[in-house]
Amino acid sequence: NFAVAGYAFRQFAKTAERKVFRFQPDVVLMAALAGDNDVTMNVISSVVADGTVLDPAFDSVLKREGITRKPTIVEIKRDMGRSNVIAAMRALSYRRIADLSRANGAIPVFMYVPRLESEDYPPGYDEMVRDARAAGMVVFDLRGVYAGLAREELMFYRDNVHPNARGHKLIADRLYAELVARAGEVGLAASGGSGTVSNPRK
Repeated sequence: NFAVAGYAFRQFAKTAERKVFRFQPDVVLMAALAGDNDVTMNVISSVVADGTVLDPAFDSVLKREGITRKPTIVEIKRDMGRSNVIAAMRALSYRRIADLSRANGAIPVFMYVPRLESEDYPPGYDEMVRDARAAGMVVFDLRGVYAGLAREELMFYRDNVHPNARGHKLIADRLYAELVARAGEVGLAASGGSGTVSNPRK
C-alpha cells in the first residue's frame, strides 16, 4: 500500500516509478478517490505559485494549457478550472502507471473506492474510467460494496468518509472476489473451486 493522503496525480506516477516495482508485483491496483481532482488542483496551484519545476511531461501539460504564475493561488486555480489541465494530468498519470506496470511484468488495474456518505459515483467518474481504459488498465467496479449496512456501522470515528475495520474488510472481500472472478484478465490463475488465485508464471 503506497497511498499517501494529499498526493496529486503527478505524485501517483512518481510513487510508482520510485517505489512500487522493487516489490515485483504481479498486479498493480490503482485506487481512485472522489477527491483526486481537487487534491491535484490544490497541489499543482501551490507548485505553480512557488515556481517549482515539475518533471518535463507534467510541466509540458501546464505550458500547453497556459497555466502560469499569478499574484494569488485563487487566480491560478481559476485558470486551471477553465482549462483541461487536471484531466490531462490524470490521463498522463494513469498512462505512466500502466506503462511502468507492463514494463515490469505487472497488470495495471483501476478501481474507484466509494465514499461512505454516498455510494453514488462522483461527477467525473466516467472520465476516470475512460482514462484508465485508454491507458490499458483493467477496470474493477466496487459499486454496492457497502450495500445493506448503515453508514454509521462502517464509519471510522464518525467522520462520514473513512471506513472502519469492518468497512475495509468489505472492500478487501469484494476486491478479492474481483481478482478471483477475473483472474485471466489480470494474469492470475484461479485454483479450481477453492476461491484462490496464483501467478502461473511463478
